[in-house]
Amino acid sequence: MANKKVVINKKAQNISLTTILLMVLGVVVLVLLIWGFSSGWSNMWDKIVTYIGGGSNIDAVRQACALACSAENVYDYCELERTIKYGKKVNAWDGEKMSEVRKSIATCEEMAKHPDRYPGVNVEPCSSITCPAESSEKSK
Repeated sequence: MANKKVVINKKAQNISLTTILLMVLGVVVLVLLIWGFSSGWSNMWDKIVTYIGGGSNIDAVRQACALACSAENVYDYCELERTIKYGKKVNAWDGEKMSEVRKSIATCEEMAKHPDRYPGVNVEPCSSITCPAESSEKSK
């Protein structure tokens, strides 16, 4: 038997791995652009953060309220609205009623007065600060 060389007829062109990866990356970027322009950029970012597991800032809000109380900062405790991000949908206050939300907006005073509206936040009432709206309600 003689050495026979088998010649395979190659009609296809070789595509490098780099080319394939760049094509996949391009498709992903195109999908993100379409999604961003169709649903809104902030909405898209909130959904991405939710999917990757982040997004809850409850500890940071609780700590900021405690700091405002200890520093006796009336504006930060009584008037500054903070966004509470739960990281997942919870039954919380949406500004008008209780409903399924991912985030709420409230002052530290509101969170301390109504802990049932803001589940898991647990802001302690501040005895060293009297908020202006609170003092006007007491005088009525």
